[in-house]
Amino acid sequence: MIFDMGRNQFNSCAFFAMFFMVVGGASTAALADATTQPSAQGASSQVLDPAIAAGVRDAVAAQSYQHSDIKGGAFTKYPFEDVSPDGVLIGFRIGLGYFFNTEVIKFIQPIYLTPRGEEFGQGFGDENEVERRVEAKAPSGFAVGAVDIRGGAGLGAMTITFMRFNGTRIDPTDIMVTPKIGVGKDGGGLLDGDGTPIIGIFGRQDEKGQFLGLGLIFVKPTAMVERQ
Repeated sequence: MIFDMGRNQFNSCAFFAMFFMVVGGASTAALADATTQPSAQGASSQVLDPAIAAGVRDAVAAQSYQHSDIKGGAFTKYPFEDVSPDGVLIGFRIGLGYFFNTEVIKFIQPIYLTPRGEEFGQGFGDENEVERRVEAKAPSGFAVGAVDIRGGAGLGAMTITFMRFNGTRIDPTDIMVTPKIGVGKDGGGLLDGDGTPIIGIFGRQDEKGQFLGLGLIFVKPTAMVERQ
């Protein structure tokens, strides 16, 4: 789901437009909804199963997680990291601004599903550079499975793949893909845990936070299985 929050703020009465592709097994369907209606930001009834949350807590305590490569961010050198203590990544708040005449990603904040419901992690980037904000969040029963980054100096654009989450693994055969967010075309690459739950983000930013590079933090495959 994509929620476009307009200029300079997220709020509970913002409007959204939704467009995603659903792929499951051999079937493919595209859904476009041009209607406007209030977003459900902050009002989700979803919660993470306590047993799954306990597995994440164990993995974090044992540092049984691994970092992907960082994509984008050639102009960056200052590291950042945010890990949920008991949640899985289900989306992002994204702030878009301009690099010359190209709309690129200037700010990013993770959204986690926890035993208490949806929670926001720490945001990174330069909010003063943001002209438009978007919330991209998985529907119920799904989580972030992969992120395709476009960008060299910073984050030019990203496409998010949501995958069905069964508690220990993310199913790469049952997915929803967002439209591209931002206008970057070159550089970057795919961040993909091959079905491993994602519990955080990390990366680099420049001194002013105007350029970003992004990576994902995955639970090690054995950590969630051993808990069951």
